[in-house]
Amino acid sequence: MNHKRPNALLFGRKDTVVDPQVRNGLYFQTRSGPLAILDGPLTRAQLCPETVVSSPLSVMSFFIKAIQGDEGRSMVRSEYESTKAIHCLQQDFVPRPIAWGTLESVPDTHFLLCEYREMVNKMPEPSEFAARLVALHHSSRSPTGKFGFHLTTYNGNLPRATQWEDSWESFFATSLKLALELEQMAKAQTLHLKLCSRDYMKK
Repeated sequence: MNHKRPNALLFGRKDTVVDPQVRNGLYFQTRSGPLAILDGPLTRAQLCPETVVSSPLSVMSFFIKAIQGDEGRSMVRSEYESTKAIHCLQQDFVPRPIAWGTLESVPDTHFLLCEYREMVNKMPEPSEFAARLVALHHSSRSPTGKFGFHLTTYNGNLPRATQWEDSWESFFATSLKLALELEQMAKAQTLHLKLCSRDYMKK
């Protein structure tokens, strides 16, 4: 990801505390009533996953990411909205999104908070994964009757073309065209840097 990581977000320090906006997201999104969040500095090795206690015998973990700038805000918002759309159709296909917003303690830094899931060190069975993708698309309904999404989504830090199109073919072509344009821009920039470096070495 092309973003600068602020010093205030070096998770794992003993003075790390839960940002008020993250705390609010947990209070408003929980289904089982208010959560008793650990007060004061966190004592775990890292804030990701975030630790929240709902009872003396129950501990819940959450995943949080933070990105700076206007692009970062767009990225976390679109990831929240798109993940929510998928989760509404297949709850076990993606982590449950909980909240997104702007950190109060670190200006111009935006966060995405979601359910934490352990990663496994293996690839899914291709046929099973493809079948679930098919089921996901068959069960979805477009609010406009067209192909697209109401927000720009991202592939990593690269924007994707999501404007509404009348057909799947035109949507795919528009998306592919943007991907090729971004690839050409990246290669042109790399070539420019190489030429500048070569000229500098000659001096």
